[in-house]
Amino acid sequence: MTIASTDPDVLHRRHVQVITDHQTVTVDGNGLAFTGVARAGEAFEPVRAALVSGGRTDGGQLATLEYRAADGSSVGLDVPEAQARALDDDLTPPLRLVPLPGGADPLLRGGRLPVVCLSPDAIRRAETVVTDIRFGTGLELTVPEAVLLQDVGVLVLPGLQLIHPSDGAPYYRAAPDSSTENNFENLPRF
Repeated sequence: MTIASTDPDVLHRRHVQVITDHQTVTVDGNGLAFTGVARAGEAFEPVRAALVSGGRTDGGQLATLEYRAADGSSVGLDVPEAQARALDDDLTPPLRLVPLPGGADPLLRGGRLPVVCLSPDAIRRAETVVTDIRFGTGLELTVPEAVLLQDVGVLVLPGLQLIHPSDGAPYYRAAPDSSTENNFENLPRF
């Protein structure tokens, strides 16, 4: 039972709860009886937000992620903090949230960071290998950055499969079908 809620930042709500741990249940001619203890606890609920940009160090490494909430407010997180928030979630690796067909909302789990669905709109290639991805929000990530953020649960790229080969670098591809027109590698270049 939630007894109080706060909004520590635009990405999540904190709920203070009374949690009952039932240890035994007795059913007899007199009815139903529960024994156990009650304790205070907390739960976190992510708030819808868009991942709109990433800040980089002078060396070009991804350092920060900027989120924008539905009300227009923004918050920036260092990448390690975003990773820690994602890993401190109700579902921990190797469990992953898989988007459902029909556009089902993947924002189902608890935690202090929403899972952001990003759709690529352009790619950068070095010969035949996709090296960078640009998303509809304007965010640009290298493939290793996108893989790392997806592996910890910060983001999901719906419609693409993340492949972790045993003998090479992870990569994305479109779900196999009989068409080559919808392939990830056929996106426009930037």
